[in-house]
Amino acid sequence: MVPVMSLFPIAPSFHRSFWTARSRLFAHVQTWRVYTLWYPGSIAVAGAGTAAAGHATVPVGLVAFAWASVTAGWLAAHYLGDFLDRELDAIAKPQRPIPSGRLSPKEALSAGIVLLVVSVTFAWLATPAAAVIAVAICAGIWSYSALFKSRGILGNLVRGLLSAFACGLGATTVTGELALPGTVLALAAAFLLHDTSTNLIGAMRDVVGDRSGGYGTVPVRHGLKIAARAAIALYGASAVLVVAVGWHTRGGPGFWVLGGIALSLGIVVLSGLHRIADQFSPETALRSHSVLVVARLALAASPCTLGFPTPLVVAVAVVLSVVTVVTQRVLRQHHEIPAHHCAKGLP
Repeated sequence: MVPVMSLFPIAPSFHRSFWTARSRLFAHVQTWRVYTLWYPGSIAVAGAGTAAAGHATVPVGLVAFAWASVTAGWLAAHYLGDFLDRELDAIAKPQRPIPSGRLSPKEALSAGIVLLVVSVTFAWLATPAAAVIAVAICAGIWSYSALFKSRGILGNLVRGLLSAFACGLGATTVTGELALPGTVLALAAAFLLHDTSTNLIGAMRDVVGDRSGGYGTVPVRHGLKIAARAAIALYGASAVLVVAVGWHTRGGPGFWVLGGIALSLGIVVLSGLHRIADQFSPETALRSHSVLVVARLALAASPCTLGFPTPLVVAVAVVLSVVTVVTQRVLRQHHEIPAHHCAKGLP
């Protein structure tokens, strides 16, 4: 009897092509970290809402361009970060797209560069001032992974600075210029401190791999207890600034409820990290950071209520939080921690 497959010689080739394409697509989805994708654009919208603060009309179309610009830059950062960290990931996270061979370094680099161009283009469509900030963001994205990530607290601060720039970029859609109101600058500083703190938590998760790759992060140089204390202090300073912005702009109930949820979750998580630093594990840091990823959506949504209808802001925040929780459960564990990982031996 003639084998069925021999009657359709194209079938095996089609089957291989399908699974190859599927594997490559999934590699891109993993690189996007879709569970983080909604936060950076929300920061830009928060900057626009704070710049308006009940006294100016928010140009929704321009804000949409700002959102797209910052989101494209975020995606570019992931591609370029994975490209620049490919040797470290080959040691610490061989399951990731580039070291596993599912995504080529050239493809990641090309995608990152294209997205940087897209980011600046969208910013220019918003305002020329936004384009200036977008160029600064692009420079920060490259320098973070290429120069600063392995240099202790400086790397964490550069990562936080990118969020501050995103806030300012969104605000320029209202002001039309680089001179920004004091409330926007205070909010940008809050995001800087907040994201410096959460980036420190990420470094605590990666301490074993970073040490193996020669990265001198804060947890590698000074230990987990010092890193936890620094993260708590930075988060506390961020909370003070958020409260100051709400007080000065006479934020409504939506501002205080969303901001309170975000900061309460953050304080609980960071307090827990401080208590368990001696027995810390990558899994513990990942769970903590996963909660902060959801909490920061509420934090970014809070100042959006200053310029946008609160019911709309809350509805969008709830939907994005649900999407974030689901995609983290489906995608994040394997992407961050190798299946064979052993938590023993952490400092």
